[in-house]
Amino acid sequence: MALAADAGSVFELIHRWTLIQSKTLSPSLDITDVPTFANTPPAVLPKKRWLRWLAGFVLSLLVLMAAAVFVLPRVIQSTGARIVSEALGRTVTIGEVSVQPWRLALELKDLRIAGRTDQEPPLFEMAQAKVALSARTFWHFVPVIESMALSRPVLRLSRTARVSTMWTT
Repeated sequence: MALAADAGSVFELIHRWTLIQSKTLSPSLDITDVPTFANTPPAVLPKKRWLRWLAGFVLSLLVLMAAAVFVLPRVIQSTGARIVSEALGRTVTIGEVSVQPWRLALELKDLRIAGRTDQEPPLFEMAQAKVALSARTFWHFVPVIESMALSRPVLRLSRTARVSTMWTT
């Protein structure tokens, strides 16, 4: 059985053997008449598919990082402050939020928890808080804090009467 000059690849041989076994191609027939895949080497097809998957993954990762940088700070500043305000029963304000997804870091500036009334000083205020999560967060499925830095935290607690405290509502 003579093989054509361009049928040197393993894929080509397997294809022709499959055609002979399925009786689509007679062994006595000239093998050069069978359509070949010489124009598209078999190593190129999987490589292109792999590159498409890689490009899709990288593009998805870039979109998620862009969303984390531009959208997540606004969500934390508005919705996060509202949720904490409802939980504490006091007004919570956050001045500025920045997220660094490549470091798994969050930075809050001018965090303030108001007093019971507007005339009272704030219960808590802080100039800046930086929190960075560890990569172990992904393995343990809980936040694992790698580092935390608080700048000028001020907590005001007082007991105004025997049964009344400033930090209760």
